[in-house]
Amino acid sequence: MEQNLGILKPADSITRQVMLPSLNKYKPKVRDEVLTWDFLSKSIISNHNLNPKCDINTPLNHALEDNFNQVLQLMNKDAHQKGKIIDFKDLWYGYRRVSPLHGADYKLDLLITYCKDNGDKMTAPVRRQVYLHQTFREVEFIEDPSTASSNIEYKASDSPFTFISLGKGGQSLEIIHFIVPLAGKIPVFKRFMQNYEEVCLKNKEMTQLHIAVFNSESNSSSIKSLMNIVGQYQKRYGGVDIEVIYADGKFNRAKALDIGMSRLNEDSLLFFIDVDILFDKFALFRIRYNTIKNIQVYYPIFFSQYNPLLVCTISDSCEINWTNFTSDHGYWRNTSTGMVSTYK
Repeated sequence: MEQNLGILKPADSITRQVMLPSLNKYKPKVRDEVLTWDFLSKSIISNHNLNPKCDINTPLNHALEDNFNQVLQLMNKDAHQKGKIIDFKDLWYGYRRVSPLHGADYKLDLLITYCKDNGDKMTAPVRRQVYLHQTFREVEFIEDPSTASSNIEYKASDSPFTFISLGKGGQSLEIIHFIVPLAGKIPVFKRFMQNYEEVCLKNKEMTQLHIAVFNSESNSSSIKSLMNIVGQYQKRYGGVDIEVIYADGKFNRAKALDIGMSRLNEDSLLFFIDVDILFDKFALFRIRYNTIKNIQVYYPIFFSQYNPLLVCTISDSCEINWTNFTSDHGYWRNTSTGMVSTYK
């Protein structure tokens, strides 16, 4: 977000020196387009979060700090000539919303201090309301590598907008090593293997599957069922691309991932994935394209689908596919950092 602020409320002679944009640039046409305000204090209260009250995250903290600093710079523009300096102390409370077209709007109640020096130093705490508009940078076109064409690039080069490519990753034939930590969950594992077969095995994709399981007396029957399932796929497609790795002790996901990649060389492209995740062929492309050796790892954002049996009890339609990415069927997990692709 570009640091270009406008103070909207000309509360005194200092703020009148600043440009005066409007909070009414964005005009909704229907009720669903009305932008809601988030409440800011020591935390943030927002209807956009599953938990309405959350801690203020790092990006928003940085944005607020940048805004406070710029407000002080504007207010203190002619401070020495006027014999007073304004200092920021705290955010009392405030409101924030983001317009996708114009940027972020803020209504902030700030606690500041006026420091005057007319022979005798005097400091006075003051609350001041400021209305800010923070603009976005210029629009950028991002190339979708799976659909990119020379026509798109030519048109973009003639436009006033910036055109960039997303990702600079590996080769199309690079082997992706799927590493799956597993503890029981045999029915879920069957579904995972069916999905892996449809996407990778049947299409002879350049992938290898490494399954890390833990030996214990309590899950001996699960391991036997697991080996029966894996054995069927190994006979059908050959055993070189599917590997089961055993470990002692109780299940530990971090240890399972470490064991799964321990036998691979340093140049291996790894994808840590849980057994309850489904994926399609385009996921393989994104893993290779967005994972850059020694530079960048790739955290996919996953969609958590509600139990289809539960959805069917409250919906007239029970035709539920795992690619139904609507709010009626689930939600996007913006904190899904458990799955990641990286080079070893």
